Amino acid sequence: LRDDAEHFDQERRAAILVTVCAEAERMERLIAKLLDMSQLESGEHVPQRIWLPCEELLSAALGIVQNKIANLTIRTDISANLPLIAVEPPLIEHLLANLFENAVNYAGPRATVNVTAHSAENALVVEIADNGPGIPVGTEERIFEKFFRASKSEQGGSGLGLAICRAITEIHGGSISASNRPSGGAVFRVTI
Repeated sequence: LRDDAEHFDQERRAAILVTVCAEAERMERLIAKLLDMSQLESGEHVPQRIWLPCEELLSAALGIVQNKIANLTIRTDISANLPLIAVEPPLIEHLLANLFENAVNYAGPRATVNVTAHSAENALVVEIADNGPGIPVGTEERIFEKFFRASKSEQGGSGLGLAICRAITEIHGGSISASNRPSGGAVFRVTI
C-alpha cells in the first residue's frame, strides 16, 4: 500500500487500510494475552485485593465488552444480599469479560446469556450460561489449556482467553469449570 499507492483507487486503499488496522488490533490483543499469561504463570503475581460487590464486577466486565456484546440478550439472577468479595478488580473484570466474549464468539452474537451469582460454602459462584451449540464433548477441561481451541469461530482466536481465565481464578484461590447445559449451550462456572 505504501510502495504502490498509485495502483489502488481510493476505495481499494480504504479497504486495505481497514484490513491492516484490524490485523494490527488483533496482533495487539494476542501480544497482550501472551504477556498476561506470562505474568500470571510466573507465580509472582499476588492479587491486590479490595472488597467489592459482585454486581459491580459484572457491570464493569459488561462495560469492557459493550461493543462486542451489543446484540446479546443478557439475563441476570443475582442473589440478594451477596457478601462482598475480596479480589483484584481488573483481573476479575478481565475474566468475566473473556467469558462474555466467548459467548458471542461461540454461541453467536444474538445469543441469550444467563448470568447467575450466589454464595456457597464461603465462596462466590458466578455462572455464565449461553444457548449456543455448547462445548464439543470431551473438551470441557481441555478448553482451559493454552492454545487449545475446541472449535473454530468466525472471529478466530488465540486459544489463550480461557487459559487466562483459569490462571486468574487460581491466583485468587478459586476454580473455573465448563460444561454443557441439558437444554443446550454451555455454562462456565467461576468459584472464588
